[in-house]
Amino acid sequence: MDRRLLAVILVSIFIIPGCIGSSNNNEEEIITEPELPQIPPIPVVSISPSNPTINDEITATIQWYSAMGGLHAYTVLLDDVEVSNGESSGDLPSSAIIGTTAQGTHTVTVNIGEGDNEKSATWTFTTSLPPTVIPEIIAPYYLQLEYPGLTPEFRIEIIHPEIELCLIEFYINDEIYNSNQFIMVQQNVNSRIYSGNMYFENSNDVEIMVDCGRNQSATKSMPVFVNDPALADSDSDGILDTMDQCESTSGYTSSPTTDHDSDGCYDYTMDDDDDNDGTLDGNDRCIRGEIGWDSSNKSLDFDGDGCNDEYEDYDDDDDNILDIDDHCLSESFTSTGITDHDSDGCNDITEDDDDDNDGYNDSVDYCSKGVIAWIPSNYTDYDSDGCRDIDEDTDDDADSIPDVIDQCEYTTIGSLTVDLNGCDDDQRDSDGDGFVDSEDDCVNTPGPYIGQVNSVGCADIDGDGIFSNVDICPNSPQRWTIDADGCALPQIPIQWSSGPYSASAFGTVADFSFPTTTGSYSIRNEWTGNHTHLFIFNYKSSSYMTNLWNQDVGTFLANVPDNTIVTFGSFDSDYVT
Repeated sequence: MDRRLLAVILVSIFIIPGCIGSSNNNEEEIITEPELPQIPPIPVVSISPSNPTINDEITATIQWYSAMGGLHAYTVLLDDVEVSNGESSGDLPSSAIIGTTAQGTHTVTVNIGEGDNEKSATWTFTTSLPPTVIPEIIAPYYLQLEYPGLTPEFRIEIIHPEIELCLIEFYINDEIYNSNQFIMVQQNVNSRIYSGNMYFENSNDVEIMVDCGRNQSATKSMPVFVNDPALADSDSDGILDTMDQCESTSGYTSSPTTDHDSDGCYDYTMDDDDDNDGTLDGNDRCIRGEIGWDSSNKSLDFDGDGCNDEYEDYDDDDDNILDIDDHCLSESFTSTGITDHDSDGCNDITEDDDDDNDGYNDSVDYCSKGVIAWIPSNYTDYDSDGCRDIDEDTDDDADSIPDVIDQCEYTTIGSLTVDLNGCDDDQRDSDGDGFVDSEDDCVNTPGPYIGQVNSVGCADIDGDGIFSNVDICPNSPQRWTIDADGCALPQIPIQWSSGPYSASAFGTVADFSFPTTTGSYSIRNEWTGNHTHLFIFNYKSSSYMTNLWNQDVGTFLANVPDNTIVTFGSFDSDYVT
């Protein structure tokens, strides 16, 4: 609630009872409204520039808005030290000059009002050093004196953004020179010009040193030549006679443009070795290259092209391969697709032992001039023969089976058990039972029993302990002793006996033969060892045999073993009928 309204309400409370109780009082009472303290507005402050250096004058800008209007007093503090004060309505910005500040972080505070009614605003900023700038020194290229004494008056200009901080000194032979005769003749915003002269008995160099603080310094050397016989320049080309190799009459002045090696010979008409490296310009690929070195020294110029190998020549051996890619320093060799297959700068015949740069020595590389600069691995060259599998190698696993018909890509290298399909024991499943041969204890399980193999790839059909891949008797009877071939005694073929023979019961029969309607019959020739032979003969002269012959033998034949071969015959001449 507004304080003035509150005061009116309070006064009314005190007056109304008096009015009610004194209705006959005709005198008017004067009510004085108490004066309330003025509440200052909240200020806003900023500085310019916002990122000052130690050389910048800083200005604080103060502004506020007051609904009540009127002037308000303010003070400006820099790091808690008052630097400005005044009065302002605040509606329009007011400026306060703070001045320059030291390097570091600072705080500007603006206060309006006093005590409990004081309102403040702050602005924190950082003052930094100006950027480092190397001073520029402009001075004569050199001074020439005809005799010892004072030089002609000459000027030196120093350029630097903080020129007022710059100091200039002169040194001769590392000793400071008294520069009293040198004075500043012109001061500009960023430069100064000094003018004067100096005294010289002999030729020397003047070191002009300028220091503008904060490691902003520069040095420039100015030669001063005092003429004597040793310093003569007869043709006035700027090269002393002692160094001048040409007596010029063209009136030219030696400079890096006209006389690259400063030998006093005009490059365009007189000098046939502009860089003085020992290689004539007609043969020099770096005519204006490094100066004064011996290009005939092969350690400096291997290919003798006039280019210094260390500083100028990017192809030291002139083989058309840049040094950065050249692995060999070769003589009399030019890299081509024929002489340098992998373009590594090495002569394939005499220097390069890895012509295709695939990491395999040519002596073991079956594709020594193959694809270039690929990375061999188990995935790119499975058999490590130096031929890239994807496009060079026709037998990736070196199993002698071409890839186009090889059904097993990654056969173990050097295996001796690879079949015609290119598959090894650990890839092949010969019997199709789901177990590769290297893990199959029964490699040749018969087809009908594939579905009955156990965990090691074997099937024992008749339960005799002999697996079907080697069991030649797959239906052995029960309770018989089984041999290594899986056969019981009744299943083992009986070999033809060589005697002794006997005609008695249960004796061993010798070979016998008799004629048949189709030729001669020999029991030895018909013997298989797996059959029972039953011979039934008719002998009419014997009534006993005749009676037997005339009997019904169906029941008898039905009960003979399944492997029985029955032979019927006759001893009489009517056997044909």
